[in-house]
Amino acid sequence: MRALAVAIAAALVGGTLGSCTHSSENDRVADVVRHYLDSFARKDAAAMSTDYSPTCHVRPAELQGELDRVTQPLRVEIRSIDVTMPSSRTANAVAHGTLFVGQRALPLTGPAGNEEFHLIEVGSQWKIANCPGSAAG
Repeated sequence: MRALAVAIAAALVGGTLGSCTHSSENDRVADVVRHYLDSFARKDAAAMSTDYSPTCHVRPAELQGELDRVTQPLRVEIRSIDVTMPSSRTANAVAHGTLFVGQRALPLTGPAGNEEFHLIEVGSQWKIANCPGSAAG
């Protein structure tokens, strides 16, 4: 009985804190989106830029300048991330949850409810292909 309780606790901790191994490509894609949104909430352009595809040619200093224009605190609450994979090297992800800008709450899916991340596999890593300044959705 104690072994079962330990196994359940380990599974819960592993699921809550994440792990070094990924059970699927969907998990790896969701991890990139989660990291990006967390970096966005912290206004960390350097961390955000690591999640973009190299074809986006992101300049962290310019991205940081845009983030610094947001004077209110940011917070992101993610309920879930839905991932679809049209091919083995492309993915789409929709983050469900709330973006708080100061006291204002906005859906992570955008005002129209259709915002999604497009990702491509670069080497062995998933990268966001929605480049800053381009339309998403």
